[in-house]
Amino acid sequence: MNRPTPEAPPRIPDYEMLRRIGGGSYGSVWLARTATGIYRAVKVVWRDGFEDAEPYEREFRGLREFERVSLTEARQLALLHVGRRDEERFFYYVMELADDVERGREIDPDSYRPLTLREMPRSGPLSVERVVQLGVELARGLAVLHDRELVHRDIKPSNVIVVNGEPKLADIGLVASSTLALTFVGTEGFVAPEGPGSPAGDVYALGKVLYELATGLDRLRFPELPEGFTERRDRLAFLELNAVILRACEPDLKRRHPDARALLEDLLMVQAGKSVRRLRAAERGLARALQVVVVLAAVAAVAGGGAWVAWSRAQHEMALRSEAEAERDALARRMHYAGLMAQASRAVERGEMGFARSILAEARSLFEVDQEVPLEWRLLRGQAEGEAERFLRAAGAPVKRLVLRPDGAELAAFDLENGVVLLDAETGAERGRLAGAADLGGYAADGRGLWGVDEAGRPTYWETASGEAKSADYDGGFLWPLSGEQYGGFLGVERVSPGRRIVWDGAGGVRELGRLLPDDGEDWKLFRAEADEGGRRGVVAWVAGDAATATFLITAWRGDDVWSTAARVRPGSVAWFEAAGEAPAVEWANDLNGQWERWTPGAGVPQVQRGELGENSSVRFAGPGGRGVRRAVGSHWEWVGPDGAMRTLRGHGGKAMEWEEDEAGQRAYSASETGEIIRWSLREGLAAQEALPSAALRVQFTAGGSRLLVPSKEGGVRVWSIPDRAWVDTWEALGAPLAVEDGRAWGVDASGCRIVGCDDRTGAVNWSPAEAGKALALLQVGVAPAGQGWVYSKSDHTVWVGGPELPSPRWVTSVTGYRWALNLDRNLAHLWCTGGDGRLECHDLSAGTIQWSRPLPTLAADVVLSPDEKEVAAALENGEVWFWEAASGRLLRRLQSGTAAAEVLLYSINGDRLLVGGNDGTVQVFETETWSHVVALATGGEAALGRMVLAPGDEALAVVDQKGRFAVLTAKPAR
Repeated sequence: MNRPTPEAPPRIPDYEMLRRIGGGSYGSVWLARTATGIYRAVKVVWRDGFEDAEPYEREFRGLREFERVSLTEARQLALLHVGRRDEERFFYYVMELADDVERGREIDPDSYRPLTLREMPRSGPLSVERVVQLGVELARGLAVLHDRELVHRDIKPSNVIVVNGEPKLADIGLVASSTLALTFVGTEGFVAPEGPGSPAGDVYALGKVLYELATGLDRLRFPELPEGFTERRDRLAFLELNAVILRACEPDLKRRHPDARALLEDLLMVQAGKSVRRLRAAERGLARALQVVVVLAAVAAVAGGGAWVAWSRAQHEMALRSEAEAERDALARRMHYAGLMAQASRAVERGEMGFARSILAEARSLFEVDQEVPLEWRLLRGQAEGEAERFLRAAGAPVKRLVLRPDGAELAAFDLENGVVLLDAETGAERGRLAGAADLGGYAADGRGLWGVDEAGRPTYWETASGEAKSADYDGGFLWPLSGEQYGGFLGVERVSPGRRIVWDGAGGVRELGRLLPDDGEDWKLFRAEADEGGRRGVVAWVAGDAATATFLITAWRGDDVWSTAARVRPGSVAWFEAAGEAPAVEWANDLNGQWERWTPGAGVPQVQRGELGENSSVRFAGPGGRGVRRAVGSHWEWVGPDGAMRTLRGHGGKAMEWEEDEAGQRAYSASETGEIIRWSLREGLAAQEALPSAALRVQFTAGGSRLLVPSKEGGVRVWSIPDRAWVDTWEALGAPLAVEDGRAWGVDASGCRIVGCDDRTGAVNWSPAEAGKALALLQVGVAPAGQGWVYSKSDHTVWVGGPELPSPRWVTSVTGYRWALNLDRNLAHLWCTGGDGRLECHDLSAGTIQWSRPLPTLAADVVLSPDEKEVAAALENGEVWFWEAASGRLLRRLQSGTAAAEVLLYSINGDRLLVGGNDGTVQVFETETWSHVVALATGGEAALGRMVLAPGDEALAVVDQKGRFAVLTAKPAR
């Protein structure tokens, strides 16, 4: 195969590669044209440019990290597509194109030259105002990277391009995680003394760029000042800017700005008050200003009018300073908050729920105690709690044993600091403590007491009501307690040879069931043991020798039968499985490196399974038929349901250690090394559902927000309970819900020809008007005034409205052509719609005319009104969101949505957040005061989203993708 070279144009799908416009040691940049005639820049990175594969793959991973940022921040170079051609040994990425040096946005392919800060036309140094403006924009963009633990590594004038007149950092293939920026890159004079790869290193390089722009001198002449600078008209502002540059380029890392946000704060102070020298520290500046005011006040008392002018000037300067400092502090808080939210979101995606919760706690501290936290914080908090139904204990000492009372009402937790703690299994409230226990085996059958061993290792029974303890007359050495109701109560295993099983019924003396260890003369010591609830079967891991020469033995019993085998894997956990259709087997796992073995007693040598589980993993007992927990993988549990499907249960912040299920298999309880105790619901969950019909795009919350109505494949509507995390009902009469209001759920029935109302608790039909006379297509549904909703019929492009106050659905208006995005105001006075004609129209429904019509740059997938109905927004297929004044059609703003194609829009109830659902399954969150990006929320899928709906009070967010799969993100309050 003739492989392309860096000098020859590679084959990139859907792009015409016109000519090479740049390159370096790792790849080349090409001017390309799309099928629609839009010019883009395409960079191709060649595997042959790297000595080995790891740096090549690391550069690709850096692109994936940057891709999440680029489409949400207008100051970042838009990364439009990333692709790989492994068979031709390169990957590539498509970017927005820089302005032309001579023509700006008018691109002539034959003469095009990208405009960078190096090529920016200028005669001598730029003005301080222009340098500060460029610096603020670049520092803001760089701060976004630093807040997301990314670094650029090679900032220089030629790597800053100008797009639509705004500077943006280019050569984004160099962006990497600040913890993994291992490849040494950079350009002499721009590389910090300690080397590239840190936020402070990026600041050093950007400081040198600002130095060249402000002085007109080469960065190698730093810190030299240009001749005649004292004659500059802006020399005072220049001195302030130079002080900022000196700190940014400080060789001593401790005295330099630590990251771009700190540099941005200083640049904003320079920019804020051009008539006043900005001070380096706000505290010192304010103190000095107050001194000036005091002196001028004294002068004013003597000198009269002239001093009053000075007094007024000082007051004005103080106001400017305070305004600048307030703006700086507000920006710093917003950026800090967004950075923390990005970290928490990534932690959730990685399954690091405990770390995510700690980051969210830090973000919560940025708000006042009585201040309501924003929607995205509460949604992320819900995600960070994972699949946990309830945290019975948020933290504490590591839990060694966790047992559930037979009636499911009480938990006994044995932790390493407090001994036995009794907890209410519903609320987590502490009911009491038991003294003198060294370990637990389980509850008595009547639930009145606990079996275990006391501090002397003797079989012991504790009465939970009184706390009284009774121990057996036993001096055979410390026992490992297990559950043993089959033998009258207590079952234990001797920790040393001969390793007998000991049983005790609480009345007489102990009884021996025979030895487990072979008579081989080896000095075996018990390492780990587990048994089922009755003690009928169990498995014990034994160890001999020291840490360097340790060998392990596995013994297992079932009834009176005992087997043993050597273990080649350190048995950090042991379990016995009897899965349906499989022979009984014993498994053990090394909880340090994830290796594990499976053994069928009496059937030969164990088979080693290596590397499947991962570090900090263990195995646990499965119940009859294989139901129950199979493994603890780090902080997660893998649980097999009655249908044989595996569910991953996340929520613990540390290594998962103990697991208990109730007898009905409806709930489970687990504990971790960080002391958390969690209750889980094991009932049928959303994750187990197959793809739903397209009507599922019409999911709707009930009025209280505790239940979700979901169209079913079998017809009707299924009811999902948010608190129970389970399906609780099915309504046959409703085919697709439109809205739930005033105790009534109503929408289109299963036939698609009627709008019906149902009781929002029972689903019974209590309002059914006459037939509409035509099929009411479920392409678009929505809510109009209170008690009414509307449906768009694609058969004749009409909009119908119905509700309890209308005896039958009524025709509102007809639109021209096929429409897939419509919205009406609450008074049914105007309708906004778009479709295949590529225009957004506003219809005056009372006059029957089109009030205004605007062309769109691409097709729009969704149209929404702001809560105050003053603005209308459209989600565009080019990844942007455009906003118009609803009444006039005047374009107000354009927003990069954070996704390659914006699919669906949703405002929060109070309008302070805009949620953008993308074609990648993520939800991008923007705050509407400054329209800055806050965070990207993962929904568990990758398909394009087709519907988002918030529960009343923003208590939950339901998302449905265009394949019919959906998820519910519960918004947890701050605790």
